[in-house]
Amino acid sequence: MAAAAERVNFLEVQSDWNECLSAPAGSKQSNEAPNVFWVNARFSDHTVYGRVQVHIQPDGRTSFEGEHGFDVANLHGNKRRATMCFQQQSQTFTAASRLYNNVLTQRSGSCIDVSSAGDLALCGGGDGELRVLQTGDGTITTELKTHFGDVNCCKWFPSNKVALSGGADTRVCIWNVETAEVAATLKGHTAGVLDVGIIDRGRNVISCGRDGTCKVWDVPTQTVICDYNASNGSSDRSAVNCCNLASYDSLEHQNTTADPREVSTDDKVIFTGSDDGCVRCFDIRGRCNAFQQDLSVPVNSVVASATNYLMAAGCNDGKLAVFDVRNLKSVVNSRNLQRTDSPILKLHHLDGAAGTVWAANGDGSVVHWDLQKLNIVEELTGAEEAVVSVSGSPLGNHLYTLSRSGIVRKYVLGV
Repeated sequence: MAAAAERVNFLEVQSDWNECLSAPAGSKQSNEAPNVFWVNARFSDHTVYGRVQVHIQPDGRTSFEGEHGFDVANLHGNKRRATMCFQQQSQTFTAASRLYNNVLTQRSGSCIDVSSAGDLALCGGGDGELRVLQTGDGTITTELKTHFGDVNCCKWFPSNKVALSGGADTRVCIWNVETAEVAATLKGHTAGVLDVGIIDRGRNVISCGRDGTCKVWDVPTQTVICDYNASNGSSDRSAVNCCNLASYDSLEHQNTTADPREVSTDDKVIFTGSDDGCVRCFDIRGRCNAFQQDLSVPVNSVVASATNYLMAAGCNDGKLAVFDVRNLKSVVNSRNLQRTDSPILKLHHLDGAAGTVWAANGDGSVVHWDLQKLNIVEELTGAEEAVVSVSGSPLGNHLYTLSRSGIVRKYVLGV
């Protein structure tokens, strides 16, 4: 049974706080009627409510006047990033630099994945919509049409020319993005596909779904290499909501022979999260379950950090479970953290940001967790509805979010 979650202290701010900084310099509004936004400090047993007044001087300088001890310590990033403080707490808030609201015509978003080059984003949603967005200006370059019903997940291959998608129609599709044609269709799931992953360069891919299974596929032959029952043989299978690949050099494979269709699976494991509340780890080459942990509530997203052997699971009750997975034979659920009761819908780890994870939440917030210090260091603002997915380029300087209604927001980090 999972341990009780620890409520973390954090700051929160009005979602459109940055608009209070846009009054024209020298205007009557900026000199005589300062704009105001609210900011709160949330503790485990109480909340401190406050306001910050914004004064914009004729020469363009911005000053702040906070009440009840709130202060703005730093304003940067073209006035889209601010570090706010209360007592011993400080937290950065970042507003979107661009907003694309015509990406999905059905106004229903479910998944986003940014290419390794950072110039393109796959966006999936309702009624079979899967579109390629040019991240620089929001232009739709390609429409990929074949799914019936929702497109639940999507991912770029390393080449940035091929894409992978899974949908409510039970199919996993591989796309030639340059021609907008389906190169292969993987059939085998008996219910909707909820998540996908790519092993190395993409000869093998993985998928999981509502049928309670996680499958490893051979793309050239469009066949299943192994079929992992994530419900441990139970006839009442719970949906496998998410899957994430990780590498381990110390895996032991006794009495197992690699399938000739397998490529680069010797050191690979798959972390999964299910509706039954369990986080599981499957050793692909060993064909065995490496560990299982019960978190008691549905798990919506899992992500592993290869650099420090931390794994995080985002749960439907808002809990973020942190695991030490350096030794798969004795996995430790080190801490269970909680910001609010709003569900964590998607976790994302940026390359180079060791020990941290971004969490997209049902209340519209996207927060940056430090898994080593066990606190929140940054929040992306602007959305007032559920953010269903978050993705960024490996360079780590841009992050993109997708809201339930299909709106894509672009954020510039670290400037």
